[in-house]
Amino acid sequence: MRPGHKTRWRRAAWCLALGLWACTEDFPELPATPDEGVLLDRGATADAAAHHDAALRQDAARPADAAPADAARDAQARDAQARDAQASDAQARDAQPGDAQPGDAQIADLDAAPDAAPDATPDAAWPPACPVVDGPWRVGTLGPAALNEASGLATSHRNPGVLWSHNDSDGGTRVFALSATGEALATYELDGPGQVDWEDIAVGPGPDPALSYVYVGDIGDNNANRASIGLRRFPEPAVPEDGPPPTVRLAGVETFTLVYPDGPHNAGTLLVDPRTGDVFVVVAAANGETPIYRAAAPLVADGENRLEQVASLTFGVDLLPGGRATTGGDISVAGDRIALRTTSSAFLWFRARGATIAEALAGMPCALPLAQEPQGESFAFTLDGQGYFTTSEGARAPLYLFGPEPAAPPEPDAAPPPPPVDAAPPRRRWTPPAARRRRAAPPPVDAAVEPVDAAVEPLVECPRFADPAATGNLGNPEIIEASGVTESHRNPGVLWVHNDAGGTGRVYAIDTAGAPLATFELDGNRPRDWEDLAVGPGPEPGVSYVYVGDIGDNAIVRQNLHLRRFPEPVVPREAEPPIIPLAGVEDFTLVYPDGPHNCETLLVDPENGDVYLVTKSADGVSPIFRAAAPLQAGADIRLERVAGLTFGRAPLGGNASTTGGDIAPDGSAIVVRTYSAAFLWRRAPGATIAEAFATEPCALPRPRDPQGEAIGFARDGRGLYTVSEGAGTPVYFWERR
Repeated sequence: MRPGHKTRWRRAAWCLALGLWACTEDFPELPATPDEGVLLDRGATADAAAHHDAALRQDAARPADAAPADAARDAQARDAQARDAQASDAQARDAQPGDAQPGDAQIADLDAAPDAAPDATPDAAWPPACPVVDGPWRVGTLGPAALNEASGLATSHRNPGVLWSHNDSDGGTRVFALSATGEALATYELDGPGQVDWEDIAVGPGPDPALSYVYVGDIGDNNANRASIGLRRFPEPAVPEDGPPPTVRLAGVETFTLVYPDGPHNAGTLLVDPRTGDVFVVVAAANGETPIYRAAAPLVADGENRLEQVASLTFGVDLLPGGRATTGGDISVAGDRIALRTTSSAFLWFRARGATIAEALAGMPCALPLAQEPQGESFAFTLDGQGYFTTSEGARAPLYLFGPEPAAPPEPDAAPPPPPVDAAPPRRRWTPPAARRRRAAPPPVDAAVEPVDAAVEPLVECPRFADPAATGNLGNPEIIEASGVTESHRNPGVLWVHNDAGGTGRVYAIDTAGAPLATFELDGNRPRDWEDLAVGPGPEPGVSYVYVGDIGDNAIVRQNLHLRRFPEPVVPREAEPPIIPLAGVEDFTLVYPDGPHNCETLLVDPENGDVYLVTKSADGVSPIFRAAAPLQAGADIRLERVAGLTFGRAPLGGNASTTGGDIAPDGSAIVVRTYSAAFLWRRAPGATIAEAFATEPCALPRPRDPQGEAIGFARDGRGLYTVSEGAGTPVYFWERR
């Protein structure tokens, strides 16, 4: 590599880790839809990180966050404070970055002027305009194989270019150190009690002002029955920079007990105020009503820390449209920005000098863009607070960066750094780029603003697949008419399968080679004609659900159809596959608006939970109907026709009768098959399912099934599974090239 290019690479790393907004002007622009990772030179950022941490430690020593009622100030006192702040700001702007006294004065004066932004000039308006946020840029893929349910993300303060993450409720107590492109750097095993439901992670100050600490929130409570929730804390360790990723046992990890003042709540977001060390727990509620609680620093390790409600927000309506249940968030290192996200929307609040977290959240939010993530629960600001990372649950989930375009890689005549051994193959030909580039600052969110993902991007080229290859044969003798298949989102390597008409109300779990793992018996009504199944979101955030479609109607006489839904259970791995009864299975009644249809294809949109039926006919004319989420049990759900396709003629040649389909877990692609052909539609970011079906389809390799009625995506999007009716038939996998 030529010396100039090496310098450019190191500066690119500096930008990504520390100063995203500050140092991109010397780099050529990348294409609008990049997805290659950016290599970090972590050593190059050490001096800058030390300077940054020194400022952080001084800021962490300030008094505890005051209650909202204490925010009122006398007008004359505020005017005097504002004048002092202006003078201090002017001194800080004239000083060099290395001058200790002006820098210290600027930090010490953060609480002096509540009405001014931390980095604003005296005449700047408050609050500042909503930021321009480019991206997302797919910078990498989560590397650790064990990190398959990433539920939290935090930027390290001690190790520049390092991210912290952890799994959702899996019984383990592991925290993963990742590079800023998702590669595994180290795994840390925490001593002490096991987790109940880890939901989020944060980095902030602690008892030693010279250190930064990792906080892990054992705060999930899907059934709302925990008398108390937990918090783990440990000083940030030094993450090794080279060699194989080690597994390190961490001793002396502190455990704290938190108690709500008003009974149990389910929560998915943990925040730590970098100015005070106060801990905030944000409730995840299906109805969007979101109380926010605070545990004031210092925390007590040998007793209960009683939480105090300090704020409340309502997601899914008015100022905060989109998803209702919060799944993650973060506070910037400077403490001047707060972000909260759901699976489908994200919002930013600015925090003025001297304002509490509660006061900041009472201000006007700004909408932030998100990628199309199948189950996004993570959000972490970059160290400078002006960019952010997100990722989703799922094995080898993409890692997205929002902010300026990452610096370009070396020019073609310079050899790029080799990829890590376990890096995933490039997915550019498969996943539509989710970059929703915004060239004008979005206004603050209000009732008139469209959802964040309203813009539709151009389509990428058709993906390529290898010919179907058999991975094994169906080993359960009960499966003789397999009519639906999809891979579990909760149990990696497990496929859900069911029989066609005449079945017994059973759903079968098999491995990808066809071997039986368990049989689940659904309570309630017995099936009339089960035809397809799917996995997707449901009423409980963070939980994946199995949908089974009792939708077949060969005689075209049924006045209503049925849909069964249940949360994905844990599939046991026992020597003798068990039979497990499932209670509390929901039953929904679906009614066509124009009379009966036969149907064998069920789709569930991973972005919003809408249910789609692609009808089947001998002449190939296939209307497509939608049942909008949330589904209502106990009443007829009237389907709405949203699209139509015609199979058996170009461009959908081959057999005319549809027999199955699925939507990719990240929502980026839709597949529908017939007995002799299969087709894929690319879905651009922001597009609806109906809009995707209006685009040009991609033909897939010809299926090999003798009577194929089932097709489903792998949970990581790396290919498709199909099975056929018949005893002991093969399981086929179509691998993406």
